[in-house]
Amino acid sequence: MQLLVFEADRRVINITLSSFGTELTVSDKLKLFPSFGSLNPSGQLAMAQCTNSEEFHNMLEVMAPYGSVLSRFKGAEPRTLDKILDEEEHFLCQSIFLQRSRYAVFMAYINLCEQELRNVMWIAECIAQQQKFRIEECLICADVRLN
Repeated sequence: MQLLVFEADRRVINITLSSFGTELTVSDKLKLFPSFGSLNPSGQLAMAQCTNSEEFHNMLEVMAPYGSVLSRFKGAEPRTLDKILDEEEHFLCQSIFLQRSRYAVFMAYINLCEQELRNVMWIAECIAQQQKFRIEECLICADVRLN
């Protein structure tokens, strides 16, 4: 359930970011948002009312589950929001294996396999473009927070 809630919230975040500079109204955005998640309903309404990235980041920092996620990744190395969310999804997928859940394990396994494929594609593209120094930029590997 935790992974589904995260995916719903991630879609809200992606729709909000993609809607900047478009003619979508607040009600149009709300129709596109999923009907569940930790941001539902007050967080979704606040996200739908954001009109630029500064408002969005300020709103995201005060949201209960995502303020801590964003603050954890503020450091010397700049990261994109997609990378931050990918790393959080990876951590959630790994932690599902430590819990008693039935079908969530299959979803987590598929998500981890997809991430592994993205990693292999990234490495192959870096090698093909002779950019070997960039290989570690976008890799998402096993998380040490589980230990």
